Amino acid sequence: MPRAIGRARRAQRPPGWTLAVAGLLLGALALRLWGIKQGLPYVYNVDEASNFVPTAVSYYFTDSWNPHYFVNPPAYSYLLHAVFATWFGGGWPFGAKHEVARAYATDPTATFVAARATAAVLGTAAVGFIYLTGARLYDRRVGLIAGGVLAVSFLPVFYSHLALNDVPALLPLTVSVWGSAGVLLYGRRRDYLVAGAALGVAAATKYTAGIVVLPLVVAIAARAVREPGNHRALVRGAVLAGAASAVAFVLSNPHALLSFHEFWSGVRKQQETASGFGKLGSTTSPGSATTCGH
Repeated sequence: MPRAIGRARRAQRPPGWTLAVAGLLLGALALRLWGIKQGLPYVYNVDEASNFVPTAVSYYFTDSWNPHYFVNPPAYSYLLHAVFATWFGGGWPFGAKHEVARAYATDPTATFVAARATAAVLGTAAVGFIYLTGARLYDRRVGLIAGGVLAVSFLPVFYSHLALNDVPALLPLTVSVWGSAGVLLYGRRRDYLVAGAALGVAAATKYTAGIVVLPLVVAIAARAVREPGNHRALVRGAVLAGAASAVAFVLSNPHALLSFHEFWSGVRKQQETASGFGKLGSTTSPGSATTCGH
């Protein structure tokens, strides 16, 4: 009888890999939340101070969700709008706008902590999808190592302490890579849908995250080489991924169509800034890979 009870208890325990992944995610989240109030109530990063948080608050007091600013895409600000509505009471999508305005005016620290915590959580979720991608392509051990690298990498941890779109873009980017791995291995419709839709959300969060289209293209090309008689299915999958990407981008950034002139002007300004004047920490003549991103 005692042996049977012992076996039952062992069967109820979480598997070792589950505990390892849970520990990885908890450690990644702890690193991203530790010191999240640094600098507050003063905000020293110009984009954090003037773009995403103020834009998210401003949606409460306008008749349109048009940010009139597209040098950086607005998906993260839209998300923060929903977070503020939930965080400060009233519920999404309308929220208690007076409570949000009061918090931003009288206690900006709370507003920026909420925005930074959102980035930290999204960055932690990206670690989880890196693990899933490594496990899908190789095995759980490789996935755990890959997730561990991202969990402690300096820039992803550092930028998780700021209300910027860099780390939030990592989540849809890693989801798209996970979907592309599925395209490579299985070629199912849902793999194309996941890879394409996440690509669209990633680009609507940070333009340069659109580079994640390359793993998808490589996965489709690899299947074309491996299955030369299956071109129709591959074309249908590529069209499905492209359509999912376009729809997801427009849903995450609707005024890219509704206010196309403003959108394209912002993209051009971003391109000119990157290619003509350089970015902080870069030379004044960056390569072609940096011509459309902040």
